[in-house]
Amino acid sequence: MKLSAAIKEFLRYCAVERRFSEHTLQAYACDLADFSSCLPAGANIGDITEQVLRRYLHDMVGKRKLSPATVRRRFACLRGFFRRLAAQGNVQDPFTAWRPSLPHRKGLPRALSRTEVGSLLSSFPASAPTGSRMPDPAFQATVNLMICTGIRVGELCKLRIEDVSPDGSM
Repeated sequence: MKLSAAIKEFLRYCAVERRFSEHTLQAYACDLADFSSCLPAGANIGDITEQVLRRYLHDMVGKRKLSPATVRRRFACLRGFFRRLAAQGNVQDPFTAWRPSLPHRKGLPRALSRTEVGSLLSSFPASAPTGSRMPDPAFQATVNLMICTGIRVGELCKLRIEDVSPDGSM
């Protein structure tokens, strides 16, 4: 069976039987197109082995330097694709003997606890002594704004006076 025909059938299966969203179908189509672009034109699904998948992994990680999340998503799509083909009896699933060890996502940054926020805010004196290097009230206000809203430094730097409502409304 030609790879292109198998991909079309898999996408039909995902749309009709699995009822995946249009967004997921587009992502799967892109992932499978990327994989097939790394193979010779007119490749058969029987030609795809564990070694082919290893080369594809090396291409994504080593040469193209794709993010771990992209690599994990593409391999999740390929696992589903080959699982479906194996269930139909069309091909041996190359993932049965090989489970790639893919890097995990970095976790989201941890928010400060109430105690940490209180400690940070209380570290600013009410008024800075003359000639000292203590933070001034504008810096204190900036830190307060960042803590209370979760705004990032880059976003804060791009704020314009017109972006802020004088009465605090949206």
